[in-house]
Amino acid sequence: MNQSTEKKYAGTRLMRLPAVLDATGISRSGWLRLVKEGRAPAAVKLSPKTTCWVESEVEDYLQKCITNGRVS
Repeated sequence: MNQSTEKKYAGTRLMRLPAVLDATGISRSGWLRLVKEGRAPAAVKLSPKTTCWVESEVEDYLQKCITNGRVS
């Protein structure tokens, strides 16, 4: 990894599925459906058995849900 790549991803945190489900309150099947439909952030595949989500992308998704869900 070169220095510019290291700086680009410095501070980036990844979340495993249980942490995402805990943060969103969405069921496993519901979350995976939203990801498949492109309505939730795409996963990052670290290895054949390790899938994560970028924490800031999950937070952005939640913020959009809060903003769009507010009744005026």
